[in-house]
Amino acid sequence: MLIAKFIRVNLALIVVVGFYGMVIDEPYWRDVGHGLWLYDYLFWFALILNGPSGFTAEYLSWLGSSDGDSRFVIQYALWCALLWPQWRLYHRLALGCQESRSKQMILYIPGRRRTPGEGGIQPPAHARRD
Repeated sequence: MLIAKFIRVNLALIVVVGFYGMVIDEPYWRDVGHGLWLYDYLFWFALILNGPSGFTAEYLSWLGSSDGDSRFVIQYALWCALLWPQWRLYHRLALGCQESRSKQMILYIPGRRRTPGEGGIQPPAHARRD
């Protein structure tokens, strides 16, 4: 199944980024502050691919501990644990959208741009400046 392979690849990415963060002592640098390094780019790349589970893990890790090292470990453990349900939900939504056009439209409408013009909601014909 393709989704399971995708989940495993993303899980491997998160584990590698987390391990690299531990090697360079990222929990210490988070507490002290630093400029952008390779870890930050890898972390944000993984976060872009797996946003909801990553943001949720980050938030819950701050609630779970105040120590930098344990917060870092909690964050990556939660991120790995939440990754599977996140992608299974995406898969279920995609399968559900294949069944009917109305389900596709229900999922599409909230994500549309809500600004007049430029592909979003069009202003009425009498208000246009053509």
